Amino acid sequence: MMNIIEIDDLQKPYESYCAKYSCGFDEWEPVISNVRLGEILLQFSASNPALTNDGVWTLDSLFLLPKTRLTYYLKLYKRLLKNTQNPLLVNAVGTLNRLLDTFDSRSSVKVGEDRQRTSNVLSDGVDEVVIDMRMQTLSPSESVNRPLNPDDTKTGSETSSNQGSVSAG
Repeated sequence: MMNIIEIDDLQKPYESYCAKYSCGFDEWEPVISNVRLGEILLQFSASNPALTNDGVWTLDSLFLLPKTRLTYYLKLYKRLLKNTQNPLLVNAVGTLNRLLDTFDSRSSVKVGEDRQRTSNVLSDGVDEVVIDMRMQTLSPSESVNRPLNPDDTKTGSETSSNQGSVSAG
């Protein structure tokens, strides 16, 4: 049985998984056009048959495995809570519920849509951060000892913001 304390250890990777989850890999053009991937999945399925889909694994079914694990442990811990009100179990159930809620909020996001959503958000008037990466030819001692000019304190966002827009920061 997974130790309850392991939930805290696994929280960060599962948070990342749930927050970034996307589906639709099996219909995504870069996957469909990869001729080697089908063979790799068939070889993997031959040695580790899936419980569904005639024993054949797909990318979408593989990417659902962590969610299946979260659901399994949530059910297990809820059953254990019927017999005891262990605070560690209560916290673990809360964490698992939160992770699954995050996953559920992303369960209809298709791969490739995230990039498109981000582009739409940026084009909808949200300020972009621009970093000036131009090289300066100052030696390390000159850059440390150089006096700061008032113009050096500008972040660059002053010129990229929409005039008259309201910032939430």
